[in-house]
Amino acid sequence: MSVSSTPWMVVVSIGGDIYADRCAPMTKNGEIRGDRGTLVGMKSFNVTMPEDLLAYVRERTKEGGFGTPTEFLRHLIRQDREERVERELEERLLEGLKSPRSRVPAKKLFQRMHALVDEVAAERRRKSRDGKATRSAARG
Repeated sequence: MSVSSTPWMVVVSIGGDIYADRCAPMTKNGEIRGDRGTLVGMKSFNVTMPEDLLAYVRERTKEGGFGTPTEFLRHLIRQDREERVERELEERLLEGLKSPRSRVPAKKLFQRMHALVDEVAAERRRKSRDGKATRSAARG
């Protein structure tokens, strides 16, 4: 994979307005290189919208303290994602409240949960030991 060593200038045209921003170096397939050489999966897409929505985006970009319309749109997408997670959690909690009472006592349920957590932790420790020597084993 070939990587550019110089930062790229990203230029976006929205409704005739030009927005430019400096980015980290990019690979040939459009991925942006982040700190310490790691790849950050950044992709782009174009948005076509009516003039009234475009005017609103421009206005909110300025009022909201966003540097570019892209930052404003990212903010909206993140906000939508968080709201969706909250709605799903609320639906599941309501579903649990509406469901019939469990026949398993709470104490027994928590005992099972703790046993499962212990089992998962033991499996991870086992895999870690199989993959590489632990300090105590290396000293042995």
